[in-house]
Amino acid sequence: MLQKYNLKIRPVEMLLGLGLGLGYMTSLRFLGPIGIAELMVLVAIFLLFQLVGKSIFRYEKNLAGLIKIYMIVAVFLLLPFMTLVTTLFVGLKTDPQYIISFMMGITLSFLVVEALKAQKINMGNIVLWFAYAYIFTNIITILFFPSSLESDRYTGAADNPNQLMFYASSASLLLVIYQPKLSFILVPIITWITLKSASDAYTLTLFVTVAIYLFIFLLFGKRFSFGVGLSFAIMIGLSILYFILTNYLEEIILIWQTADQGGSRSSLLIHAFEVTLTSPIFGYGAGKYSGMEGIFQYWEAHNTYLDLSMQFGMIFPAIIYFVFFAFLFNRIKNGFYLQAAFVAAFIVSGLFHFSGRHFFFWVEFAIFYYYVFYDKKIVVKKNANLKEEYL
Repeated sequence: MLQKYNLKIRPVEMLLGLGLGLGYMTSLRFLGPIGIAELMVLVAIFLLFQLVGKSIFRYEKNLAGLIKIYMIVAVFLLLPFMTLVTTLFVGLKTDPQYIISFMMGITLSFLVVEALKAQKINMGNIVLWFAYAYIFTNIITILFFPSSLESDRYTGAADNPNQLMFYASSASLLLVIYQPKLSFILVPIITWITLKSASDAYTLTLFVTVAIYLFIFLLFGKRFSFGVGLSFAIMIGLSILYFILTNYLEEIILIWQTADQGGSRSSLLIHAFEVTLTSPIFGYGAGKYSGMEGIFQYWEAHNTYLDLSMQFGMIFPAIIYFVFFAFLFNRIKNGFYLQAAFVAAFIVSGLFHFSGRHFFFWVEFAIFYYYVFYDKKIVVKKNANLKEEYL
């Protein structure tokens, strides 16, 4: 049985897993957004292209095919064109270096989808490389560089502690999906490491994971059909929201103001939405367009949906979040409640930070997309949350 959890040295799986697991080490990048992890992912993309490259160009006459063609066109044509227009004719500062990053991300997504369809990769092995790389590098940092713990917030080799939160949440989610039994050992270790960052967003993510799991289990576990459970979930959710807002609104405002760092996050979100409304279809290309005091002040929104909207227009992130929520309901409907809870927490974490430039984001999009449109082999069991899936 332990052999199921052994790392297998398959170049494409090892490089992709290590690239994801070391991706949080942004302070060690040596050429702008490029570091060792990014180079590993690049090599993995080339290897994946050798395996399934031809199939990525096939167009399917269905919703999955329509989504694929739009997203590829948006990244490879719309994004560079609008970046050029914004730079030359609008006169705003842009970040053209991230065009390649987005191109790599979307290419990686659909190569992973094709590899899963053709059963050319084992995601369970990739996830193990991801998790072990994250755990061991952080443990080495904590043991041999104790000064990293002397600051107010632990960052490891990341530029800021919230980047640890991105990768911890992603690794935990993928472990629950592909290594559910082993996740009961590895996820607590990941949690212990990441809590040292004192990230409010990570604490919220953990709270959402537990709360959503209990909520889903009570409503859907052995009691009601999916439709009835969903109806109850909506009614109960709205009732709880009404109760909280009518009784604890002042406390919530106080907590938000404390975490909002003097209103900065609220300002960035509001101004990002205003920017999005000025170009809702095409966006402005690669760059940062929100601001503290107004629009177009070269700030990110720190919100994945809005940051993508400012760059691509509203359609692009709407498609991504459609896939996210479709996968969430897919997990609930098929009895994978723990997975659903981690997916919900992943979605919530993106409300407070921009994770769309990190490769784990595109790998998870690929996995969600694959399950929603192509996986027809799900066998629902009463112990579904402990079920292992090998693709």
